[in-house]
Amino acid sequence: MPVVRTLIPAAAICVAAAAPIAVAWPPAGLAGQPPPPAGPTLQFREASGCGGLLLYTWNDARTEVLVIRIDQRRVTIRNGSTDIDIGPANPAVTAELEVSDAPRESFPYCDEGAKPTETPAIWKVVSGKMKLIVKRRPGAPFTPVSVGVDRLVVQAADGQQVKQRRDIQFTAAIGDLR
Repeated sequence: MPVVRTLIPAAAICVAAAAPIAVAWPPAGLAGQPPPPAGPTLQFREASGCGGLLLYTWNDARTEVLVIRIDQRRVTIRNGSTDIDIGPANPAVTAELEVSDAPRESFPYCDEGAKPTETPAIWKVVSGKMKLIVKRRPGAPFTPVSVGVDRLVVQAADGQQVKQRRDIQFTAAIGDLR
């Protein structure tokens, strides 16, 4: 058992037995590896989508995909800015975070005949706010849709929750946007 020696103001030496402690070695960052995140990072880089309106964005590692579906029969998407609540309180908008251990090769959301090759873990979106900025251009094959997500909270099946810490912003080129 290790012995701890401490100087006290009277300059006497006190000897006490200390309980052993567990230390992770090497400490995070020293071996060139950052510590693993506690849940998804919610940091996205690229995006895509399709008319209807389905938007999805993924991280650099292709292991996290935020998928947002907007029922345009119930939500009017106008040119300019549209603010939308996302989460269970708004059934016209569904959103989920798909998390996988390995990089995803493809995202089968807009290809009707494609079948997913992976089965990712699904994190439900509990709450959040979304701002869409749409610029329809007559005759253009694609419509740019810029998306900003704020105050996003996702929840795993086991109840673990992760809150957005950074801005989520992406732009998707959408064909045949209604």
